[in-house]
Amino acid sequence: MKHSYRNRIIFAVLAVGTIMTAMHAVTEKDNATADTTSISTDSPTMGSLQKDLIAYLNEKHPEIRFGSKKYMAYVTDVCMYDNADPELAKLPNYNDIQFYCAEYLHQLDEQQVKGILPFLGFKPSEEFLSKTVEEIQYEAIIKQRLDDIAYQTTHRE
Repeated sequence: MKHSYRNRIIFAVLAVGTIMTAMHAVTEKDNATADTTSISTDSPTMGSLQKDLIAYLNEKHPEIRFGSKKYMAYVTDVCMYDNADPELAKLPNYNDIQFYCAEYLHQLDEQQVKGILPFLGFKPSEEFLSKTVEEIQYEAIIKQRLDDIAYQTTHRE
């Protein structure tokens, strides 16, 4: 029962994170120039954000090891609560770290959907780690638009 509740919370966090990402990306896209074929590389990569978070945890919370259950619980709390870790919230890239945390959980969820259950902790793929925040936001917009088209196609009257 406890795992079911936690899974529901994680699902809710992921759903809200995906919606927020898509909304933010749409807003950013509307403010961007007309050239939609190139994605800015000004935003940090998931790998750099992961390194920043791990460095922070090594300094402030050495008991939390990357990929462990404690790490997953910590990442979930960072996604769900703005003041889960007030010291972390003081970092200049806190919003990006929150974004990384949500995407980390999303990647874990994607693996579990495929039937891959990590025994020694989840480590995201190199492909994921090389993506920037903006690239992931752009992919979320595209996925949402494709889902909207699919929904409209199947629900025509």
